[in-house]
Amino acid sequence: MTTFLEKNITTAENFNRLGLRVADNVSALLSYWDEHETCRYANSAFGEWFGRPKAEMDGITLKELLGAIYEKNLPYIKGVLAGKTQVFEREIVLPNGDNRSYIATYYPDFNSDGNVIGFYVHGADITEIKKLEKDLRASEHRFRQFLENAPDALVIVNEKGIIQLSNSQCTRVFGYSKDELVGKHVEELIPESSAFIHPAKREGYMQNPVARAMNSGLKLGGRRKNGEEFPVDISLSPLETEDGILVSAAIRDITQSVEKEKEMLQSVEVISDQNKRLINFTHIVSHNLRTHSGNLSTVLNLFFESEDEAEKQEMLGYLKQISVGFTDTVNHLNEIVAVQTKKNLQLETVNLHHYIERCLETIAMDIKQAGVIVYNKVPADTEFSYNTAYLESIVLNFLTNAVKYRSHDRQPTVELSVHPRDNGLVLDIKDNGIGINLKENGSKLFGMYNTFGHNPDARGIGLFITKYQVEAMGGNIEVASEPGVGTTFSVYFPNNVVVG
Repeated sequence: MTTFLEKNITTAENFNRLGLRVADNVSALLSYWDEHETCRYANSAFGEWFGRPKAEMDGITLKELLGAIYEKNLPYIKGVLAGKTQVFEREIVLPNGDNRSYIATYYPDFNSDGNVIGFYVHGADITEIKKLEKDLRASEHRFRQFLENAPDALVIVNEKGIIQLSNSQCTRVFGYSKDELVGKHVEELIPESSAFIHPAKREGYMQNPVARAMNSGLKLGGRRKNGEEFPVDISLSPLETEDGILVSAAIRDITQSVEKEKEMLQSVEVISDQNKRLINFTHIVSHNLRTHSGNLSTVLNLFFESEDEAEKQEMLGYLKQISVGFTDTVNHLNEIVAVQTKKNLQLETVNLHHYIERCLETIAMDIKQAGVIVYNKVPADTEFSYNTAYLESIVLNFLTNAVKYRSHDRQPTVELSVHPRDNGLVLDIKDNGIGINLKENGSKLFGMYNTFGHNPDARGIGLFITKYQVEAMGGNIEVASEPGVGTTFSVYFPNNVVVG
C-alpha cells in the first residue's frame, strides 16, 4: 500500500516531468544557470537557437556558449548574480548564419537565506518584430519626407480639430513653428470672421468625411500668426485610424494667383475701355462728319440753284461757317485719336454759352430750313473743365435731334438753360417736338441703333454716343418727355471732372 508521502512525491515528480515537457515544446528560450554560470537546464528551443543538441547544453558555461558576445552580456550576468532582474535586447548571428534579434530577461534565484544561487533565462525571438519596427520607421520616414517635401502647407487634425502634425511649409505660410502648431485648434489658422462658424462645419464634415480637391470654387481664407489674412485653396483627405478619423489638409497660399487674376481683370477692363473708345471714335467720326457733309451738300445745292446774288452771298457765308466748324471737328477728332490709349482725357476750360453758339452756327442752315427758334439762355460767364471734342459732340447731338424730331403742328422751339446741382451744373435742352413714349421706349432710348419717331434720317447712334461720352466724363443724362408735347434732356456736368 502507497503511503500519502510516497503518493505526493510521485505526484510532484509527475508535475516536474510535465513542466519540463511543456518547457521543451514552447518557442521561447528557457534555461537555468548556477552561480558559476554553468547551465543546469536548457529547453529544446534554447539549444536550437545556438545550434547545439539539448544533451550538449548540460554543464556548458555561458562564456563557452556565447563566445564573442559574452563580454557584451557580462554586465547583465553580474547584475543578475547581484540579485537584480536584467532585461536587454541583443542582435546576434546564429551558427546557421541568420541575423536574429532577441530580448532576454535574467531572473535571480535565491535560496532560503536570500543568497543568489543561480538565475533563470527567458529569451524571446523578436526578429520579426524588429523587422516590422524597421519597416514602420522607414515608412514613417518616407511619410515625413513626403510631408516636408510637399509644396503646400500640410496639417493633420483629429476629430476635435486639434492639430496633430504639420510640415515646414506651415511655418513659412502661417509663421508658427511646428511645436507651436501641434496641439492648437485648427481655427487658429482661419480668419476671425469665419473661425466662429468653422467648428460646426468641421463637425458636419466629420459625419461624412470625403476627399475634397483644390479649385473647389470656395472662397477660403487663412490667418497668419501676426493676424494677417490671405486667400487660400484647401484640399481635404480623411484618414481612418484606430484612434478615430484624422483629416489631412493641404493649404495653398493663392495670394499671387488672386493678384494676377485682378491684374488680368484690370487689363481686360482697360482693353474693353479702349475698345469702347475706339467704337465711340468711329461713331463720332461717322456722326459728326456726316452732319457737316450733309450741311455742306445742302448749302451747295441751294447755292447752285439760286439765281439771286444776295442769296448766293448768304450761302457763301454759311459755307464759311460750315468750313470753320468742319475744321474744328477734324481737330477735335485728331485729339480723340491722340488720347484713345491714354487713361485720362484732356480737359480744357470751356465757356458753355459760347460753345453752344458755335454749334448753332455749324447747323445754322438746318435750323433755318426747319424754322426752329433756339433760345440760348445759358449765362455768358458759364465755364467749367471738359473735353472739347466730347462737348461738341454732346451739344450737336441734342440740337440736331431737337431739329430732326420737331413738331410740324406748331412753331418749333429749343431752349437751353443751366442750373447748379451736386457740386456741378445741369444743362437742360428743352424742345416742343413730337416727344417720346418713355413707357414703351425708355429702356431702349440710349441703345445703339434704336430709333424713334420714324425719321428716315435717324441712324440710332447719336444718343448712344452721347450717353457714353457724358458718363465717361463722370456725368449722367436724365430725360423727361411726353408724346405730342416735347422732350427735355438734362445733362449733368460735374465740377473737377476726373476721368479714369
